[in-house]
Amino acid sequence: MSFDNLSEREVRELLKRENKKKDFKLSNLRAKKKIYPYQPGAKKLREKYGDRLYCVRYRYDKKRRLRYTTVELIIDKAPRNQIDNLNAPFPVRIMRTEKELRCKLLQGGAYWDAENKCYFATLWLLDSLGIADRILEFDGQY
Repeated sequence: MSFDNLSEREVRELLKRENKKKDFKLSNLRAKKKIYPYQPGAKKLREKYGDRLYCVRYRYDKKRRLRYTTVELIIDKAPRNQIDNLNAPFPVRIMRTEKELRCKLLQGGAYWDAENKCYFATLWLLDSLGIADRILEFDGQY
């Protein structure tokens, strides 16, 4: 940026604006109000964004004494491929010869289900041991 053709006042004003831009952080803003599309106060934004509008938030910057209106939009819909609860027990089969792995499973909190003849362990544990690919399909019984 060249300041050759600018007065001292203009340079100060430019630097002040640049510093304000650098100071702006979303983390400095506090969300005080959250409005859903069906609530009063979201009518104009609901008309503008339609069914894509999830919510409207009013965020406040105490330092600059400004209010920002932000919207949360739904961009895409797709079926979930994720597992809902990583702490839920998942069935896994361990061979009798894998004694060390079986010990690690039991130390991590897994348990043996004699009726289904498999171990149940959390996904966290199975993933940390590198055996999450061994999870069995579970329909209640094996």
